This record gives sequence, structure tokens and C-alpha cells, in this order.
Amino acid sequence: MVTNLDLQGRWGLYPWFDGNDVDFICPDDVERARKLVLYGKVFYCEKQCGDFIVLIYGDCSLKVNPCLFKPVRDIRFSIGDKISVSPLLSSKEGVILNIEWHHKRDEPIYYLSFNGNKSSKRYFENELSLL
Repeated sequence: MVTNLDLQGRWGLYPWFDGNDVDFICPDDVERARKLVLYGKVFYCEKQCGDFIVLIYGDCSLKVNPCLFKPVRDIRFSIGDKISVSPLLSSKEGVILNIEWHHKRDEPIYYLSFNGNKSSKRYFENELSLL
């Protein structure tokens, strides 16, 4: 059985939708969770805080009930990381804006910004390198 302490330092998904029971989210964080749209995003579980765990997504932190947290494998990059795209694709340099989970391939997908402009293309880990 996975305990809250086992979740600390893990990456995972939190499949909560606006309209689900708000008791899954700390009352102070419900509005932030609604704006962020949690489903599909890959979060980092920073620590346990009372009955909640603290999830990090870029600059955003949320206290949530651990029962919905679904751990995934460790990922190579974080939001805000400066990366380069494989020379076989484009040789661009950018910044990671969003990280979501590709359920069919069971791996993270990354959305990037190039020169301050958000790209609509998604990238997989094997297409990126840390600068």
C-alpha cells in the first residue's frame, strides 16, 4: 500500500475536474485548482502537509487529498527548464511551459515557448535536451 510519505518526491497525475467534490482540494486552493485545470498535467509531490500533500506545477502549489494522486515514472524536465530541440527536428532553444501526460504512450509531453512565443507543437523527452 502506498502511503502519503511514499508520494513525497514523486511525479504524478491528479485527475480532479471542476465539479468533482471540492473536499479533495484544500479550501484555500480550490479556486487556483479550477483555474489551472488539473486533469492531464504532471505534478511534483513536494511534501505532506497535515492530511494533504503539496503538489507543484511550475510556480503553482496546491494542497490536495492524496487519494487521487496517481504516481508516474520520473520525468527528465521541469516547467521553466531551458531546453534545446533535437537538431533532427529544428535545433531551436526554448523554455518548457507545460507538462502533460500522453496516456496512450505512457510518457510526458512537453509544450514549449520559443523567444517568448508559445508553440502549439508537443514534444517528447527523446526530442529534447537540457541546456
